[in-house]
Amino acid sequence: MTLLHSARRGLLAAVLTLAVLPAASFAQARTHRTDPAHRTDPAHCTAPTHVGDGRALSLALDWPGAAVPPGTAQALGVHVTNFGSTPTTAPTTVVVHGFVPNTYSADPGLTLTPVPDGVSFTLGAGVSPGETVSHTVTVKLGASVPPHATERCAVTATSGNDRATAAYDVVTGAPVVHVVATVLPARGKPGETVRLLAVLGNAGPSNEYTGPAVFTFRAPARSHWASPSGYRCAPDAARLVLTCRYPGAPLTWRDEVEELPLTLSATATPGTSLRGGTVSATDPFDPVTFHGAAFGVDVTS
Repeated sequence: MTLLHSARRGLLAAVLTLAVLPAASFAQARTHRTDPAHRTDPAHCTAPTHVGDGRALSLALDWPGAAVPPGTAQALGVHVTNFGSTPTTAPTTVVVHGFVPNTYSADPGLTLTPVPDGVSFTLGAGVSPGETVSHTVTVKLGASVPPHATERCAVTATSGNDRATAAYDVVTGAPVVHVVATVLPARGKPGETVRLLAVLGNAGPSNEYTGPAVFTFRAPARSHWASPSGYRCAPDAARLVLTCRYPGAPLTWRDEVEELPLTLSATATPGTSLRGGTVSATDPFDPVTFHGAAFGVDVTS
């Protein structure tokens, strides 16, 4: 290794160490010069372990070290440094490669252009020797990408005949969902069995993968759940609580509609409303229990 080559590697290592900026600063400015006061935010970014070198261009990335739940967004910091002896004479095209169905966004000052497997953006010519230009591209993982998997992705920076490449690993974590439910308004006569329509769904951000989602319906006053109920649903012994279970992944692609048979008391008074019905729901991937709006049945003559 020549003395010049050795010195260049030393300079590269030093500048990359200084080029790692806190995630919040990426969105605030287009260009950052290396500054020893800047430090990586340990709660958001890992050190740029994947470094790509061209002849003059160098590329470093910031990507969270923790697993990313499907359907959620994370910031990818992209740092392009000119280690040449002269300013760049051509624009630099940066391509953020990813996988379908991920989507990408950036601050209004940065224009992203779709490419077959990601997006690209352009840095103007004239990046000075030793200067680092940093941008953030927000990568939103598709809600249906597999959990607990690793995808190797890449970023390339090309200016004229010079090209740098760096890799980043998208590690997906467990899904995070939010199950929801609503019971549509209904009416019936005293002693009649009516079929309530319950709309059950998942508000995301991830699709549901394994379940089981469990929805619990409490009957309004002066009513009880009738038999037979849906094949997923069963009442308790008093027929006041109906539990519907969804093993597998019924809420992955669409809402579910269940017909829930409810028998009104024969002594219910026409013109009144039977109130007090409630619905709650849980799911292994939902961090909170869902408590929906109350529901009831209007009694007709």
